[in-house]
Order: sequence, then structure tokens, then C-alpha cells
Amino acid sequence: MVLMDKHTAGTANNVFANNKSNNKKHMYKKRSVRQPGLVRSRGRHRVPNALKSDQKYTINYSFDDNSSHSSVSNISANFDRNLLSNWSFPQRIHQFYASKGITKLFDWQVECLNMDGVLEGRNLVYSAPTSAGKTMVSDILMYKKLLEHKKKAIVILPFVSVTQEKVFTLKRVLRAVGVNVDAFAGGVNPRGGLARVDVAVCTIEKANNMINKLIEDNKLNEIGLIVVDELHMIGNNSRGFLLELLLTKVLYLKSKMGHEIQIVGMSATIPNLDAIAKWLNAALYVTDFRPVPLYERVNIGDVVYDAKTMAEYRRLDIKDYDIKKSDGSDDTNLLFLAIETLVSGLGSVVFCATKAQCEKLCRTLASNIWELGSGKKVANKSTQDFRNKLKTAIDFNKIEQLLQQLQKCPAGADPGVVANLRFGVAYHHAGLSIDERCIIEQAFRDGVIKILCATSTLSAGVNLPARLVIIRSPLDFKNSMMDVMSYRQMIGRAGRQGVDTMGESILMCSESNRAKGEELLKSSLSPISSCLMGINPIDGSPISDQSFGGIKRAILEIIANGMANNYEDVSQYIQKSFLASISSNAVTETIITDIIAYLVDEKLIHSMTDTDSQDRKITPTQFGKAVLASGVSPKDGAFILNELNKAKVSLCLSTDLHLLYEVTPIT
Repeated sequence: MVLMDKHTAGTANNVFANNKSNNKKHMYKKRSVRQPGLVRSRGRHRVPNALKSDQKYTINYSFDDNSSHSSVSNISANFDRNLLSNWSFPQRIHQFYASKGITKLFDWQVECLNMDGVLEGRNLVYSAPTSAGKTMVSDILMYKKLLEHKKKAIVILPFVSVTQEKVFTLKRVLRAVGVNVDAFAGGVNPRGGLARVDVAVCTIEKANNMINKLIEDNKLNEIGLIVVDELHMIGNNSRGFLLELLLTKVLYLKSKMGHEIQIVGMSATIPNLDAIAKWLNAALYVTDFRPVPLYERVNIGDVVYDAKTMAEYRRLDIKDYDIKKSDGSDDTNLLFLAIETLVSGLGSVVFCATKAQCEKLCRTLASNIWELGSGKKVANKSTQDFRNKLKTAIDFNKIEQLLQQLQKCPAGADPGVVANLRFGVAYHHAGLSIDERCIIEQAFRDGVIKILCATSTLSAGVNLPARLVIIRSPLDFKNSMMDVMSYRQMIGRAGRQGVDTMGESILMCSESNRAKGEELLKSSLSPISSCLMGINPIDGSPISDQSFGGIKRAILEIIANGMANNYEDVSQYIQKSFLASISSNAVTETIITDIIAYLVDEKLIHSMTDTDSQDRKITPTQFGKAVLASGVSPKDGAFILNELNKAKVSLCLSTDLHLLYEVTPIT
């Protein structure tokens, strides 16, 4: 592979020209310390905090022209119900959406918001395809809670990578009206915590810890709205039980203490979405509306087929282009399809199973773009035209600015990213820093990066739609068939509203994995179930060989944060869970009694009496409270304590470095 540095890129015959440009002002700055009650706006002045100011807003809308709840006075009989101007947002919010070209709501958004009780605080669960505008519904309900009810909001997202984009977007719209927004994800914990933030954008784990802290401090009533993106994550085997715990605690305290917290959940269209809505006592809205049509295709051999009918769509003839495949894999069709989209001036996202595959494919794409663009592979006039278009499809000035911006990242720029970026190609995965990922994402949105090789995390929540989405293989990193939910999320990224007239997805299949690919295309999403405890899908009874790790943590949390102090409280709490909602006989009295006994044995809780009465007092130990505050499971907490006790018996240090053993995370 031939790569150029900035000194060799300047000649006229090279595919890249080294056009110098002024340094672009870096978009990421160190935050200054905020004064309490003030929010820094885009200018130098500070805006009074919206939740602490006396200014009142009534953000509402009604189908009924004569309704007293309508936010617009003197509405005529033929007014446009979809106009954003018919919402009494602050002027700065109207200006923000106008600058983005958004002046009207879709019909489905209006219908969803006007479902019975939703604008008055009723819980809401809704489902719509990617790019249909799901976020707008939850954002409007958030503005209402923040500005009208003066309550804080928690936004829960599945991955650290997607929290940064959400914070950036919310800051742009809310900072000017005096609302503080910040992220609680990964290693990011804003100074002052939730006390200094009005909208907390969190991962599932951080949100659960935050709810526990609010309950412990008796401040849960400060929260007016909890938004859960990817609500179907409740069924995730590794993290779903935490999301269920969080929502169960909120439901329990809403019924017991009367807290007015609205839960808004966005989900993929799953068969039992109505069961989740019933559990949350929520209004349910489902739509298949998509503003940009999506065409789903599959490539087998040299033919691209329609994924639904398996009718031939096009035949690939790429022998004149002499595409160089990656080592150890025949991905020439994939490479050609991605470069062909680049030549058309459009963007494509290629999803790979692993980080290593992303980087390897990115290098191969850059190498082929270089050789095609340099003229070394010109077979006929058709390929000559292809080469000419390739040279004009990449904006070298903006790429140079982008490289300079990446160099200003605190950790510098990843050398692999820099080498490939000169050819309009980049990779995106968890191995990059947050700053690098944010810059790469924005460059792809702006059309500077044309081809993005990414892992599956990019498909969940990050707003990076593309003209073409390519799935490298129907197999995942375990060499098993890809999860159907992941596949649906990936292809949903195809098609950009306002830019593309259509979106296209192509699943790449070889003869060896063709059967898996066809099975994936025919598969439908499965109903989700609770991950608190394994249950028999036939009769709903508990599976005896399960460790009950999720339900143990659930019971410890409510005891440790003071929500429950006797058996009856614990039982009532469990009945508010999704597990109990879908299988009322799953958690028996015997199971609850056995788990309480386990927690007592592990010295996480203790009883005030030795009786077996359900009225006996149950209180947490200091150890139990420490486990809760640390956000670890009872099992892991017991393991850590055991290791620390071992160290206390005979702690002998050769050097101070031996203490690192005691502070090394167990996971």
C-alpha cells in the first residue's frame, strides 16, 4: 500500500493535493467553572437558570381548537396542527429548529404527543423506524417538564459513544434558554453531579446509580422526566436487568410516594411491546412511517438481489477496475460498492464485526482509492471517467482542516486514522478517544469523510445516516449469526432526510455463509423478557439452575437505599417489576425468603429479630450500603470484601506497587 505524507501530497498529478488552509477553530474546549444558577450561552453573557427563574411557560398543544390547554390563542378552524410555531416554545428554541430547516412535525409525531394524557404526564412508549424523528417527541416532552414544570430530566442511552452526541445537540438548543446539560457516562462525571445539571444524559449503569443516590437523599421528586432510548435493551442479557431495576424503583415510588415522574421510552418494533407499555402503565404508539424509503438488498457472488423477493437487482462487473482485496478475504464487491458510492458524491457506512476488521478494511479501501485515483489502474474510458469523478468527489481542503483538528486532540491523532483519512476514509470504534470519535462523526455528517468503517455500536443511537449501508457479513465476532436487532438497527442508518431520496442497505454474503444470511433476512424480532431471573417460557415458572443474580441485586438495592425495611415492602416492590408483570408466579415467597437469607449470610443486610415473621425489620449493613454506592453486584461485593479480608491478615509489601492489586477493578 502506498501512503503519502503532507510533503508528497502536493504535486498536481497526485490524487491528493496539499491545499493549505487556515486552522479551523477547535470545537472542543475545556469547560469553565459555572456559577450556581447561571448557564453560559454561546456569547459571553450568562443566562439565568430556567429551572430557578420566575419565568413561566405553558408548552402544550391540542387537537381541539377550543381547548383551554391549547398553547395558541384564537386558532382558526383550518390551522396547521403540524406547525412548530403552534407550540409556545421560547423564541430561541424556535430559532434553533428553523436554522435546521425543521418547521413542521410529522403527522405521527402530532398523533403520538396528543395521545390521551401524554402531555399531562402520562407515561409513553412508542416505536418508529430509524430516521422517522423519534427524538423530537421526547424532546418536546422534555421542554415541557423543564420549562413549564421546572423539573429535571434524565436521558438514558445504551452506550457511552452516543451520550456525547446527545449532549452536544441538547446544549445547542437548551443552553440559550438557561438549561444545564451534561453527560454521566464512562469516566465522565461532571463536578457537582446532578445538583449542577438540569438534564443528565447517562448510560444505563450511571442512571441506575443516580436514581439510587436520589432515593437515598430523598430527592427523587426533583426529577420530572426519564427518557429511555432503546427501551428494548431491557431484554439484553448483560445489562437489561439494570434498566428494569431502575424503572421498577421509579414505578414503586410513584405508587407509594406519589412522585410525578413521566417515563418516556423509545423502542424498536418488537412483538410484545404492548407488554412493556402495560407494565409501565403507558400509552402505546407504533408507526412504520419512514420519511426516506429504505431498499434492503443482499449480495451473493456477482449479483445483488432484492432481500424480500430475492429478485436480481443488478449484476456487478468490476474486472476492469482491478480492485485489490483484503488479505485473507474476498471483499472486492464490498470495496467497489463503497468506492462507487463515494464517486457519486454520497456517503456509506460499512459495519464490521470487530475493531480489527474495521481498521483492516479501512486500509484496503484507502489503498484502492489511491491506486484508482492515481491512474495506475485505467483499463478503458469507463474507468477513466470513474477516476476523474473520484478525484473531484473528495474535498482535500476540508480534509486538511480535519487533520489539523484531530491533531489538537489531547491525546493527539491516531496514526491509522490520519493515514486513511487523506483518502476520505475513516474507522470508528471504541478504541478511539471520545474527541476523535466526535470529530469523525461530525466530519461524516458534513460529507468530508465519505466512507466510514464501524462496529455495531455506531448503529445504536448515533445519528449518522448514510446513502448506503453495507454489512460486511451476516456473522458476528463469535462467528454465529448476527443478532436480528443489531441487523435492523444497522440497515436503519441508510437514507438521510433532506439529503437522500432513498436509502439502501446491502448484506454481503459468501457461498459459505449464504445460508446464515438468508436465515437472517427471514428472521423476525423475538419477544423480550425480563433478565432479573430465568423463567420457563412455557409456564412462566422460575428456572431452578439460575443464580438469581439480578433479583438478588434488586432486593439489596431497595433495602440499602431505604425503600424497603420489611418483607412486605420487598414483595410489593418485586410486584412492580417487568418480571412480575409478564409472569406473576415467577418470584415466589420462598424465593424472596431465600434471597433475604443469602443477603444476611453475606452480611449485606441484617434482621432486627430472629423471628420468621414477614413484619420483621430488615436494615442494610455498612457493607451493603457500600456495595450499593459502588454499583457492583452482591456477588462481586462479597468477592471484593473477601479479598480485602485476606489482605488484612498478612499484608506484606515488597514495594508500594503491590497496593495496585487492591485497587484493580475486578472486571
